Amino acid sequence: MLFVKNSEICSGPEEPSQLTNYLIILGPPASGRSTIAALLSQLLRMVHVSAGDLIKAHYSQQTTTGKLFGPYLEKQLVPPDELVIPCILDRLRMEDCKEFGFILDGFPRTGSQAEALLRAGWIPKQVFVLNASLEVLKSRLSGRRLDPETDRMYHKRFYRPVSTEVYERLVSVPSESFEREYNDYVVHVNSLKETLKPYVIDIDAERPIHDVLREMLQKMTLSTEHKDDLLAAMDWNNMNLEDILEYQIPRSVSLQTSNTTEENENLQHERSSIVSRRIRARPSFSQGTLLGNKSKAQLSLIRCDGFVCEREIVEESNIMFRSPATEQVMLVWNERPKTCLVLSKKDPALINQTIQAIEYLKKQGLRVIVESFLQPEILANGIYVDSANAVGPLDKIVDFVVCLGGDGIILHASTLFKKAMPPVVCFNLGSLGFLTPFEFESFEGEIASILEGRECLLSLRMRLLCTTLKKGHPEKEFQILNEVVVDRGASPYLCNLDCFCDNKYITTVQADGIIMSTPTGSTAYSMSAGGSMVHPSVPAILFTPICPHSLSFRPIIFPDSVQLRVDISENARSHSWASFDGKFRQQLKRGEGLLVQMSPYPFPTINKTDHTGDWFAGLDRSFHFNNRAIQKPLKYH
Repeated sequence: MLFVKNSEICSGPEEPSQLTNYLIILGPPASGRSTIAALLSQLLRMVHVSAGDLIKAHYSQQTTTGKLFGPYLEKQLVPPDELVIPCILDRLRMEDCKEFGFILDGFPRTGSQAEALLRAGWIPKQVFVLNASLEVLKSRLSGRRLDPETDRMYHKRFYRPVSTEVYERLVSVPSESFEREYNDYVVHVNSLKETLKPYVIDIDAERPIHDVLREMLQKMTLSTEHKDDLLAAMDWNNMNLEDILEYQIPRSVSLQTSNTTEENENLQHERSSIVSRRIRARPSFSQGTLLGNKSKAQLSLIRCDGFVCEREIVEESNIMFRSPATEQVMLVWNERPKTCLVLSKKDPALINQTIQAIEYLKKQGLRVIVESFLQPEILANGIYVDSANAVGPLDKIVDFVVCLGGDGIILHASTLFKKAMPPVVCFNLGSLGFLTPFEFESFEGEIASILEGRECLLSLRMRLLCTTLKKGHPEKEFQILNEVVVDRGASPYLCNLDCFCDNKYITTVQADGIIMSTPTGSTAYSMSAGGSMVHPSVPAILFTPICPHSLSFRPIIFPDSVQLRVDISENARSHSWASFDGKFRQQLKRGEGLLVQMSPYPFPTINKTDHTGDWFAGLDRSFHFNNRAIQKPLKYH
């Protein structure tokens, strides 16, 4: 890392033509700055560079830089510019910032930091300054809530989570440092605005966040056609913030300045002059490769039915069912994989194994993508990885997925791919690990075998496509790997559920609820409710009641070709609730319903042996299946 004094010129982009599109968002604490930056990052597919997260990651990993930050963070003091500036500039030199553009959050904090940024050649497209009165900011503090599982911030009034499950686990956020942070911002904001004056746009941040977002998009110097399409596509008055993230501006759209030709020429000359004066420096880590790989590696599947095998070329490497069935196939790479998504539990105890895994994948020449919360931790260790938020649709670029954790991380992986899912290899670092057949100690050998395509067997695990219905019309879709549950929630009354199979009425369920699961999910909630354990190759949908108020209602197994529908009866005493793989809990009111059918997009897991061997090994390892003392033989036998 290059350490500089305030009087020195910091290094920046290598050539004037490589100057990156980027935005700066400034604002006092509780103005929504970080939340807005994160939302815009996902919406615009730009890299979110949070100064606070980056500094904390260095400190938590006890890197050389982190140890220098330590004395300041431990005393709740602001680190000096000579530490902060080179740390942030090294991050901005990384390939993802150059390729995708970035949004700066929490930097620059002072006028001297802004001057260093400009001297280094980083000229912003726009600087949005969020303005709110002290009274409004203090009132917002009381409504701020934190999701301890994801570290995501919400607000009781302005930014409520859609999921009731998430809302119920939110905790209040201490605000002891607010006064200090606010006073620090007030001291420096005028010098910041003066230094960045040509690019500053003031925004009224006292309104709800979706109104602030809309104004920022309107004033953002995007190409008019795509900006207008984006703004017109959103029903801003009726959307949840999480719904906004359904829309992304195409990657081909770049930020365009609205300056005249003459102004652009002058600005380019100014930038060239700035860059020619800078001191060159290189990041202290390997940048890695393969950012230019935009397509997935091509693959084939070899399908066998016990008598004959046939080779199938997979179009665009999107693995799909060709008929209603759960199959095992052999994976053959037509070309070497290029891109890997690494998913890890959000557990500090696993960071060393995660870093070890990523280092090996990088040595194999793979481009590695991680979730945004994990990226600062990896970057702090000098390893370059891309953020899943910035790279675009994962199903278009990821060749295979590495899961480090337990069964929960596998269910999470399923939620990241709404359509075609790439092959998944699962290493057990969790508690139960029924679906994680590989041990982490053999990571390098297993990955090498997968990359070479040596007898790589896949289980195409069926997923269910679940659609919530309101007034008979589809509303939201969910791809689930285990099960969808409709239950009574907190109501003291039984559910009253009208059930249909292929639009034919079959029964009305009066119970605590109903579970519709895949063969993979048959060993989860369904098994606990008395359902059968079903081999993953059986093409079936399980229909298991939860505590039915009827002695004759027993679990049912349907073929996977059927379409099941559950309606909340108009005569029901209360509403019901639906949850999908234990998440995304939704209320279903009287007259509303849920449509469940086989998804055409399976969840392909790489087997350690084959699907039968792995399944029984999981039963033995996790449930001690049929484990009892062996009966002694008869004495005279």
